[in-house]
Amino acid sequence: MAQIAIDQIKENQAINILSEMYDSMPGIDPDDPDGSNRDYDRYFAANRISRANKSLLDKYKRIVYDLMRGAKGSDPCTKVIGTRMFKLYYNTSYTWQNLRLTDKPDEEKTDKERQIEQELALFNDLNEQYNNAETALNILKQKKKASEETLAALMPNSKCIHRTPVMQVTTADE
Repeated sequence: MAQIAIDQIKENQAINILSEMYDSMPGIDPDDPDGSNRDYDRYFAANRISRANKSLLDKYKRIVYDLMRGAKGSDPCTKVIGTRMFKLYYNTSYTWQNLRLTDKPDEEKTDKERQIEQELALFNDLNEQYNNAETALNILKQKKKASEETLAALMPNSKCIHRTPVMQVTTADE
């Protein structure tokens, strides 16, 4: 399945994308013998290659999704090819905050529409309470962090202070 996707990309997309990228890259300027514009050219080329790779990856994912998609578009599915197992499943998210219902007089509403309005009102109320609680929690977290920093400043040699090593790698030109 993955090989089919790779073959389709090679046949159709990769050559077109790379050809377009090559055509849009700046050439070497004969009027710039010291190469002062080469950094710009390198950044430009790296940016174009990065975009092309992302485009190829997105097309590859879409082809694999289409090959694995079941009869119903959102059903999870698993396929084993050789020693590899491919799993396709969906995360569900909701944006009920954006739901806008049409205004109708109460006499024209069906029972289902009334039930939807009640449930939406309940959701909006619970969402507001949740947002208020989350705001209060963030304030408490900030106060707790400030208290921890104060205690650490007052007792710098305490056994309650644990330091975890973190390594960050940077290049020399930064």
